[in-house]
Amino acid sequence: SDKVTTWAVADVSAACTRVTAGLPETFRDAVRSDAESISALLLRLCPAAHCLTLHVDIIGFNACQRWHEDNYIGRATITYCGPGTWMVDDASVQYDQFKTTVGFPTEKSDPLIVPRFEVIHRAPANGVALIKGKQWPGIRGSGLIHKSPNVPYENGRPVLKRLLLKVDLSNEHH
Repeated sequence: SDKVTTWAVADVSAACTRVTAGLPETFRDAVRSDAESISALLLRLCPAAHCLTLHVDIIGFNACQRWHEDNYIGRATITYCGPGTWMVDDASVQYDQFKTTVGFPTEKSDPLIVPRFEVIHRAPANGVALIKGKQWPGIRGSGLIHKSPNVPYENGRPVLKRLLLKVDLSNEHH
């Protein structure tokens, strides 16, 4: 049964409209529709979640440059412009290197944590990436190891930016 109530659907729809309001009109409806669809899907998959957070971000300097797993229920992303999120399977990760490489620049920590660059899955433009976090119901072990893609810099500034829709599920307000 669908546990998302009618009022919750209306609230999610209103939030999707608010979060996309600043986008150009020709693009706004498509992103709002994506946000509504992904939100509904996540709420059906994890109906006990307490918090749904929506973001439309233009990202230059990436906050998630380091390989990591998230301590929340899950996230779904769509990258509309620029490279998509990088993800790897558990077998490709050297977990002992997470603590060992804290404070290292990414060009040193990346190959120690994920030694084989060719195993990295790169989410395609306009593709939906579902990232299960440590709190995903019934998950065994870890959440998906992922990071923002490496973006080239010139004169201390990113050469390109990414336009990203993020829909997060958690049990706490962030």
